[in-house]
Amino acid sequence: MWIMTRGMVPTLFDGDLVWVSSKTPVLGDVVKVHFDTDPGVYRVVGTEGQEVEIANGRLFVDGVPLQGADIQLVSAPGADCSTHQVPASIVALNGRRFHVVPGGEQPLTRVPRGHVYVLGDHRGVAGDSRPWGAIRIDQVAGVVTTIIWSWGSCETSPRWQRIGNLIE
Repeated sequence: MWIMTRGMVPTLFDGDLVWVSSKTPVLGDVVKVHFDTDPGVYRVVGTEGQEVEIANGRLFVDGVPLQGADIQLVSAPGADCSTHQVPASIVALNGRRFHVVPGGEQPLTRVPRGHVYVLGDHRGVAGDSRPWGAIRIDQVAGVVTTIIWSWGSCETSPRWQRIGNLIE
């Protein structure tokens, strides 16, 4: 699946080709989701029965803050073909550690039975469960596991350092 959005930066870049496994998703996985005919890629941050909240830009699951308050700059491609330093914080979720670009708010929400709550890692630009709510588990088409190719529309050669990277 080709990534054609900035909603998962800094984990995935526009122009990454990713491998999607058919395994069952767990908390913290990056997943391919089907909405009508359009697929999307997001991270599972809540499963059925869990409470998800974003307050002051920080993610909480079942009242536990998963996102640190410390911010560091990470490199990310911009829409204008330049590389930008974007503020990101580290999230620890189900044994995984990854960067997110904070943004948005979400009142306390309980994930219904048979659903998952998904967020983009670049919260300010991702369209995710915040506007639509939790999604049915049968809309999850698989788990994104590996970047198998990476070449953005602005590059003159592949982004070799990204190819073969496992998705955390």
